[in-house]
Amino acid sequence: MVFDKSRQHITCGIHWLERDIAFTATFVYGANLRHERNVLWDQLRILAAGTPLRYSPWIVLGDFNQTLLPSEHSNSEDHQVYSGGRRELFNCLQDCGLTDIPSQGPYLHGGTTK
Repeated sequence: MVFDKSRQHITCGIHWLERDIAFTATFVYGANLRHERNVLWDQLRILAAGTPLRYSPWIVLGDFNQTLLPSEHSNSEDHQVYSGGRRELFNCLQDCGLTDIPSQGPYLHGGTTK
């Protein structure tokens, strides 16, 4: 069941019948522009504060088009500064009670090598 949707996300309820497990999932594709992603952060905050999320485990996944840590960027040597975009994502996660699951293994990016 779809609870909410926008240009940058779709939020739905999922029920795994065989295991009787129910949860809410938000699939994200963040906009390229920072000011447009701020709309997404606000939408996530609204979702986090409302029902049915109050009564259900919630996972948010996808492409946020914003890294949380400099090491997550393919060119991390040039992105060591704590940017405003990172701060906005961090604040959104905090406000929503979400926790980042750290990446493991090699990163895949654009196919360029140095």
